[in-house]
Amino acid sequence: MLQMKQMFRISQHVLHEWLHNNVAVYAYMIKAVTAALLALGISMELSLADPRTAIFTVFIVMNPQSGLVFSKSYYRILGTIAGVGFSLLLVGLFAQEPFLFIFFSALWIGLTTAGGFKYRNFQSYGFILAGYTVAIVAFPAMEAPLNTFDIATARFSEIIVGILCATFISDVLFPRRLSDSMLGAESQRIKSVLQTVSNSNSIFDNQHDSKTHLSHFLSGMVGLNAIRINSSFESVHDKKRRVLYKQLNHEFMNLSTTYHSLKSILFAIESKKYSHMQPSLHRIYAPIASAFDVDIDETVEYKKITAIIKKLSDAKVEVASLTGIEQKYLKVACTDDIPDDFAPLANLVFRLLEELHVYFVTYKALLKNDASENSSKDLNQVIHFSTRSDSVLVALAALRGVFVLIIAALFWKLTAWPYAIQTISMAVVSGMLFSTLANPLEALVNFFKGSLAALLVATVLNFYLIPHATDFFTLALILTPPLAAIGWWTTQPKWTVFALGFIFMFMYQTALDPYYKMETIFFFENAMASLLGIILAGVAYMLINFWSNALTQKRVEKVLNRMMSKVCNSSLIMPRAAIESKSRDLIQHFSTQGRLDESSNKLIFDWLLSILEIARAVISIRQNLKLINLFYSSVKVDLLLQELGTLFEKPTEVGLSHFMQKLRSLIYIMNNETPLMSMQENRAIKHIVKELGIIRMVLHNKQSLNVAEEER
Repeated sequence: MLQMKQMFRISQHVLHEWLHNNVAVYAYMIKAVTAALLALGISMELSLADPRTAIFTVFIVMNPQSGLVFSKSYYRILGTIAGVGFSLLLVGLFAQEPFLFIFFSALWIGLTTAGGFKYRNFQSYGFILAGYTVAIVAFPAMEAPLNTFDIATARFSEIIVGILCATFISDVLFPRRLSDSMLGAESQRIKSVLQTVSNSNSIFDNQHDSKTHLSHFLSGMVGLNAIRINSSFESVHDKKRRVLYKQLNHEFMNLSTTYHSLKSILFAIESKKYSHMQPSLHRIYAPIASAFDVDIDETVEYKKITAIIKKLSDAKVEVASLTGIEQKYLKVACTDDIPDDFAPLANLVFRLLEELHVYFVTYKALLKNDASENSSKDLNQVIHFSTRSDSVLVALAALRGVFVLIIAALFWKLTAWPYAIQTISMAVVSGMLFSTLANPLEALVNFFKGSLAALLVATVLNFYLIPHATDFFTLALILTPPLAAIGWWTTQPKWTVFALGFIFMFMYQTALDPYYKMETIFFFENAMASLLGIILAGVAYMLINFWSNALTQKRVEKVLNRMMSKVCNSSLIMPRAAIESKSRDLIQHFSTQGRLDESSNKLIFDWLLSILEIARAVISIRQNLKLINLFYSSVKVDLLLQELGTLFEKPTEVGLSHFMQKLRSLIYIMNNETPLMSMQENRAIKHIVKELGIIRMVLHNKQSLNVAEEER
């Protein structure tokens, strides 16, 4: 009996695991195949010129989540309209002028490649599609300009059929909502936060490579923001929820910056000094740790979150009181500058507490989906996740796109090979599609492998199976296995690019015209032209790729230092949210395009978070300077911030040493002055002193902030 129970439990576990891992994949395969066959049937019923384009469109826009299908379809339509429109203009103006035709085509490809690289999510895909549509529509029309309009309208009609079929099937057959996956992602992220902050030992362990370092979760901010944007295509009724997701992402950025600053400063402190301060830090953090003394697996429940929020609110008073007691104790018990070093750390601990409280309050509002429950004033503000791209990376991508088109076009003109147009199309398409990936050359290799596999399958179908298909039902049976295989490959991360190559070549080469026609010479020459185009795109990535670890680090350092100089010298106060999101998005772009190894990637994120902390402190100082009237030290503070900006423009060891002396001197003067001022001004001065202390402590850690290590 006991053995039967154990077998039953094992069977339940196996069934649950199978349902969790495989059912979603099979459901997606059914959706993809159904939508593809529906598109094929409608295209044939409407006698569209090339039903393959409709099937291809289905697989390009199809995704397990409905919101992603709607979003990609929307931008595919916009990209197609732009590409078709420019193709008509190009052929109409320069059909008889090959040089001008190629020149303006290259210019368009360069601009759209740059746009695809500059923008994010499916906006990027829209630009890329607008670019390579010209290669598919305009170049074939060069030899028969009068057919341009027919080619353009046919392609657009086929794409619309594919999009309508994909979106319809995605929404009615096994629909999956992005909003559900977003809530799961936020739940996992809040568990990660809890695991990090619930133990004071993990906070005050000054080993810099702590496994609980929140910088490990930085990439999720950009990804979750993308999911939030795409979820807007699912329903207009979830606007309040999307605002809360945006707020959570912003608050998590602030939280991770504060946490990193605390860890970075701890790492920079001498072990002797730290041994004196560590007991005090543990004591002031104890009320925070006790607030998270709950079962982490159950903390996503509304009641648990409410209890944590209550404890965090109570902890604010206790931590503030304990901080004052510990500061007095250290002034009596310690000599040197240990009390001065303790103050910025205590301020960061209290700021971490406040940001945790705000973050959990917003998460509680998300669970209840009621913004009125949220006491954070930031919810009433419009917070945008801004993006930023480096001009050098954008220019490099545009140059590569232009190079591919010009070389392919020259090959066409010099050889006069009728199938060279296919080489142009495939070179431009494959070159642009992978321009934003971390390793485009590796992706092209997998794309090439998928194309070769598709040629083998297409050969069998074209010459042995499709000729015997007497009706649509038989044709559907023949196509179902390869289409199902494509659907399965697209759900497997390591097979995604292979699947893309397969579907491209399969749709180009399979005889799915309204009336069967297939010649051996046409098939193999067209296949050779397509493979040659992929090879040409790969050569372009090998020749136009100047990035290395060292070059990327220097470029990142230059971009971050320039941003920091602007923050310090600008009279306008830049929003912290804009700086945080732009910087993180930029570094995320660098970390993929720069081909960084793990150590370089980690170093760059350390630079980023250290500079974000200094930028936050500068913004806070400038805000408080506006509250001070006729106080001569405010002039000194402003001059010091300008000198900090100069230091970032030209970082040197001597410059850093000189700045640190001035900073320390100003902190001492402002701490010991007792001018007659209002209560508001006194509070502002105290706040400025705290922020100056944090800047001083962050700059002590040269390993996390790449400044002034050598003369440049």
